[in-house]
Amino acid sequence: MSMFGLRVGYTHPSVNLEIQPRLLQAAVLHRETYRLEVQE
Repeated sequence: MSMFGLRVGYTHPSVNLEIQPRLLQAAVLHRETYRLEVQE
């Protein structure tokens, strides 16, 4: 399952524009792996 986000437009003037905290890359990045011997 692939997921992505796209936000288009302008922020509301009352919105806080400071840099927001992000999750660590290790928490959100998944590298697909498989083992050939299991598939046979």
